[in-house]
Amino acid sequence: MKSDYAAHLSLVHDSQDERKKLKAKNMDTINQEKQRKRDINAQFWHSIKHVVLLIACAALAIYTLIHFA
Repeated sequence: MKSDYAAHLSLVHDSQDERKKLKAKNMDTINQEKQRKRDINAQFWHSIKHVVLLIACAALAIYTLIHFA
């Protein structure tokens, strides 16, 4: 009977170890996905900033041409 109990405990510990490994792997994957989303978001806003700056410069150039030409 004691060996059955020891085998059961061994299986329980093995399954807990597997869960811990899987949880760690999932957390790594989640963190990588979050970082990827942050990078894409930063790249998007950087491009939006450039577009707004280009439009502002164009508007300033057109305004200057209309009023001083």
